[in-house]
Amino acid sequence: MILVYLIAFLLSFTILSSTEQQNNKYLKIENIELKNKLYDIVEDILFVKRDTIEIKQHYSDDMAESGQWSDIFFVFDNNSNPLAVIKHNRSKLIEDHESEYLMLNELNNESFNEFNPIKLLGVADGIINDERYGFIIENVARGKSINNYLKEIGKIKNQQDREVIFSQLKRGVEKTASGLADLHKKKNFSSSSKYYKHKIEEKYTNIVNHFGYIHGDMHVGNVFYDPIEDKTTFIDFGYSHHSKNGGPTCQDVANFIITLEVIGSYYSLSAEEIDILKNIFLTTYRIYGYNCSNEEIEYYSDYLLTSYVKNLNSANESQDPQGIYIYNFCKNRLTNKGN
Repeated sequence: MILVYLIAFLLSFTILSSTEQQNNKYLKIENIELKNKLYDIVEDILFVKRDTIEIKQHYSDDMAESGQWSDIFFVFDNNSNPLAVIKHNRSKLIEDHESEYLMLNELNNESFNEFNPIKLLGVADGIINDERYGFIIENVARGKSINNYLKEIGKIKNQQDREVIFSQLKRGVEKTASGLADLHKKKNFSSSSKYYKHKIEEKYTNIVNHFGYIHGDMHVGNVFYDPIEDKTTFIDFGYSHHSKNGGPTCQDVANFIITLEVIGSYYSLSAEEIDILKNIFLTTYRIYGYNCSNEEIEYYSDYLLTSYVKNLNSANESQDPQGIYIYNFCKNRLTNKGN
């Protein structure tokens, strides 16, 4: 029997913009046992009949949009409007999805002025092919991801059209910075959790840190900007649970800057355009958040670049064009620094 925990704001759905929907690809679910489990979960949590919905697996060859550790499914109504997202954790460790659920539930009960954490609709687990898996059900983020803004600009040749989208992107990056500051300053800790002490601080004790809630995977694919609401939504809080007792806030800042640079250059933004976006982000964050020093950003950048190189070895071997580009970008950056 599926274990389901219902959330008070169960029906607070949001809808992706039509532009964002056009950028997504969906596949039919081939595994019958998994398909039936997903429909059971949706019926229990969303109180809808199975003949009024369709569930499809999300697919993207864009690394910033694909689920690296989870399979992503979208729930559509009969008019093809997205109602919810289901994350199916592939690790088979039930603790992985429970920790994300608990952190997201905590954030959903906080009040944020500058951004929206993605809304949690429910959580479930079940047996598939004799293995126990976890599922997280969320609403659908409004607007477009920062990643898709970068991708869209790269395809536009007309300068006037490019400036219109770039203007929206600049505002989205500004709102990302103020939203991140809002998250980081919600709680203040005198030191970090044991997870970050082990991973980072023991090696660089001279770095000045501020500790708070952090996202933990703050890249351009995990931030959506809605120009109508003029607000961002942060998604994928799978790594944020490590910061329940304090995380180094500057890590998020460095991670967003790195992905802004590498994804922006991959989609052919000019160095000048990327510098404009970086300056907007850093200036805004330092006003509303913490005054991360250049030394802090440099340290966390080196740490993250090293992690990316290590994790992207498989992408490099598989000859994935985007993976190879990001791998080489990060490796060259480290080489130029003498690391």
